[in-house]
Amino acid sequence: MKKPVSDSELEVLKVLWRTPGLSAPEIVAALQRHCEWEKTTIITLLNRLVGKQCVAREGVRRSYRYRALVTHDECRGEELQNIFRHYFEGKAAALVSYFVRRGELKPEDVAEIRQALAELEEGDHD
Repeated sequence: MKKPVSDSELEVLKVLWRTPGLSAPEIVAALQRHCEWEKTTIITLLNRLVGKQCVAREGVRRSYRYRALVTHDECRGEELQNIFRHYFEGKAAALVSYFVRRGELKPEDVAEIRQALAELEEGDHD
């Protein structure tokens, strides 16, 4: 992903991840079900995403179809990398410790972390 996406742009991407190949009016309708955004705002967000090469616009004028060029995992990974670098100085222990100290890890989270660490030690990085 070349440029980070804003929270508002992320909402547009969520619509396209759920249903690829929508027209602009379909995207507007989907977003206006839960957002109080004007049509012009949504079109601006869509155009920004096209400019960032996060969304493809296909077809001819007035009948364009849009689809995401980035996956949810790519966006999440980019955002997490930014947080990791900026707030935790790239230190994984600081990141995990932050959540431990705040009491935000559930037992199933701890089990998943332990499993990931065990796999790391075994050399299985997937």
